[in-house]
Amino acid sequence: MNAIDSARGVLSKNYQNSFYFKELLHTVKVKFETKFIRLLIGLAILLLLISFMMMVIPVSAFWPRVHSDINNKSLSFLQPQILTKVNSGDKSAETIGEFGGREYHSLGCDFQGTTENINSLYDQVVSSIHNKDIMAKTFGLLLHPVQDFYVHSNWIELGRNDLVESNSDSKWPILLPFQEYKGIIIVQVGDKSKGEHYDIPNGYTLNRDGKVVYVLTSNGTYPGLISGTSHKSNANCPNEDIPLTHRELNKDERSKKGYDKARALAEAQTINEWCRLLNLVELNHGQDAVQLLIKSWVDDKHKANSVCLDDGSSLANNGVGSDSHGDTDTGDDGDSGGGGGGSGDSFIWPRLINTEEE
Repeated sequence: MNAIDSARGVLSKNYQNSFYFKELLHTVKVKFETKFIRLLIGLAILLLLISFMMMVIPVSAFWPRVHSDINNKSLSFLQPQILTKVNSGDKSAETIGEFGGREYHSLGCDFQGTTENINSLYDQVVSSIHNKDIMAKTFGLLLHPVQDFYVHSNWIELGRNDLVESNSDSKWPILLPFQEYKGIIIVQVGDKSKGEHYDIPNGYTLNRDGKVVYVLTSNGTYPGLISGTSHKSNANCPNEDIPLTHRELNKDERSKKGYDKARALAEAQTINEWCRLLNLVELNHGQDAVQLLIKSWVDDKHKANSVCLDDGSSLANNGVGSDSHGDTDTGDDGDSGGGGGGSGDSFIWPRLINTEEE
């Protein structure tokens, strides 16, 4: 082999090595790009899952398990399959954003919208008398804002230990802005995005001390009812240093001050709503429809009827309540807050259902 052939061999070998090196770099690059693309896709999927979970995981209510526990305890006389439908409807308030807005969660000082929504849902419940599944789910859905009222408003912090609505003979009263109701003032201004331009009435002054709001009027000073705000639910609360955020005011978890009392009130109100449902069915469809409801919904007729008797029963002023463990007590756990508006009356509890066989 001459020098020229030797040189050609060296060059050819170097070229091959260079080619293999380039191929190796290309392979590594492709694999890196593939893994990077997969990583980006994985991150995108993770972000989508997180966004979805933010929609379906409750961020503004009793946890779904607590709502279900309240229903299971307060409505223990219902057939299991009906109670499952009620819980499904209650939980559905958490699965579509805020299910239409603050009126499904008693948020943002929209007391008028919340009570109007509850009554609208009652109309749907009563009109579904011949479809027990839809009726039960809709009843569960309306129970959600009913139960949330006590954990999202300052009702307890005002020193109240009574039900916000204890009359079960008709639908809920509509709580109007700056209306006096049971010795308190409903603090609510107009949502300008909805074309509501009413504001704090002339001559009214609002002050807040912690979680207690005071409304000064020409007729005197009243405690003021507010509910927590969020970035989606603040349009009906005054802006004069009055609003409290949902994080500040909520009692959704056992670790929150006032949880036990809020839950006990929610349990009592839930029983009262069962009695209201029976009365509204009778008013709209007669006693035969009530018997149809009892037959298709109820597992224990004695318990279902006993909680709604007029004297010494569901609305009897017996001065006792229930804590979150199912025991009875005075209803005062000592954490009522500043207490600007205590009712001064004994607590009106629907009689809690004895789950032991009699």
